[in-house]
Amino acid sequence: MQARIFLVHLKGELTGILGSIGSNLGMSALVKASVKSFEWKCLLFQNPTGEHINAFRFVLQQLRPFLEKTLWPDDEDNKS
Repeated sequence: MQARIFLVHLKGELTGILGSIGSNLGMSALVKASVKSFEWKCLLFQNPTGEHINAFRFVLQQLRPFLEKTLWPDDEDNKS
């Protein structure tokens, strides 16, 4: 249920960013870093560059407060 709510909010944010509303500088930087972090056309065929790694670190730093509040991994994932 929380994942669904998150995805609904994410869709709303991305619609605003990519639509006619625009975005602030912080959100714009996050979107650009996310695109660079997951640039699959490069990452599938070569090791990540420093630029890819720095972009991923930036995304992680920005999203960490939200990721820390998730329920994953749960106890089921820790069972052997």
